[in-house]
Amino acid sequence: MGDLNHRMGDLHEAWFARLFSGVRSPGSGNHLTNQGDGRRSANRFGLGWVWDCKSTLAKSIGVSLAMWDKITEQAGTDRPLMPIRFYLNHRLTECVDLVVMQPEDLIETLELLEEAERRLERIRDGMTNCLPRYKDHPMVIKALQWANGE
Repeated sequence: MGDLNHRMGDLHEAWFARLFSGVRSPGSGNHLTNQGDGRRSANRFGLGWVWDCKSTLAKSIGVSLAMWDKITEQAGTDRPLMPIRFYLNHRLTECVDLVVMQPEDLIETLELLEEAERRLERIRDGMTNCLPRYKDHPMVIKALQWANGE
């Protein structure tokens, strides 16, 4: 069973690091200088993340305040996350993923996304309103397509 638990953890940690564009910590974060299972460095908005993955084949998983306190302490000035994975079979090919996070961090992330959307809208407006004589220029057309998500 130990081998299976290790494989479950490795798969989950690798997947989450890729999903989050982060890096895994060597030894699953058991080094004093690189704690947590993985991290994503702070971006220019100051959003850095550190996570501690939990996975199980069972129908439930225990999460304690002590576990949350530990990853919060390890995160330091970054934000803590606790990704949770429920494997649905012993082949580890199907799963359900959840993430535990502080509501304040979710709100801050949403606010940053909204601000980015407002900035993008101002850029789009500026390109269409301030540069009408260039509206047919290929670079302006490409930039507007990108800004519109096309």
